[in-house]
Amino acid sequence: YTQQALAWQKIVDGNPQDQWAWRNLFRAAYYSDQFNNEWGESQDESKTADIIKKMEETLPDSYVLNLCKARFCLSTDSAAMRGDNLYRAAELMPEDACAEDIQYLACRLWAINPECKLVGELLTKAYKKGYFPRRIMQYSWNILQSMEQDALFFCNGDVLTVPIKMQQEALGERMDVTIIPLSYLHVEEFREALFKRLGVKPLSLDVNDYGEYGYDWNKYYYTDVIMHIIRESNRPAYFSTDMLSWTNLDLNNLYNEGLVLKYSDKQYDNFAVAMNNVKNIYHLEY
Repeated sequence: YTQQALAWQKIVDGNPQDQWAWRNLFRAAYYSDQFNNEWGESQDESKTADIIKKMEETLPDSYVLNLCKARFCLSTDSAAMRGDNLYRAAELMPEDACAEDIQYLACRLWAINPECKLVGELLTKAYKKGYFPRRIMQYSWNILQSMEQDALFFCNGDVLTVPIKMQQEALGERMDVTIIPLSYLHVEEFREALFKRLGVKPLSLDVNDYGEYGYDWNKYYYTDVIMHIIRESNRPAYFSTDMLSWTNLDLNNLYNEGLVLKYSDKQYDNFAVAMNNVKNIYHLEY
């Protein structure tokens, strides 16, 4: 990434109005600083921050500047810290914007404003640009179709979360299912909107209370929030199959139904459900 940043800097120096060169320079510097731990105590003193400052001078209020601030903003930039740049980037988005950036903006907006119509519009654009290959979309369709009515689906990571959300927003599939990315449970706005939608009473949790668990504190936090949602909503709950590494859920209450794990505090014949999914629901031609 460091070498990429140096190479893209030369392109930017040769053509300061090339916004895509700025975008690539920013991304390379961002990852270089991240993986080399260059942000330290003050992100504002990093190479990434320097690029943002120079971009503000060269391409003020541009699509690419607002896009980059969605990933990294100066601590003195209160508007960017509120997320204002997300809406501005969507407003200024050119037709040749790449699908990766479009879905990234959609996901950021989804986290801070789940009811925002822009989320669906942006994910539809990314879908039409073919961001995910057909086999990934088909796999996510299988997951979505195998859940009960009004189900909750807890998942994490772009490749599991975004294609399923695209199925809903771009294709109108299974809008009854509530997709819950675990990392979004840290965002107060997302939690409040989720609880309101599900009719779940507020939950007062302080992440500082989980310090005793050290590096694994997230697992305990996620488990407490998940169980609160399941108990209060009284809806069928499903998990992506990698959830065992993200939570401390009781394994005796998780049943494999093929491509998902279902939570149940009572034993049932999950093998029969899995076989039905394979025979009657899943599309397996991929």
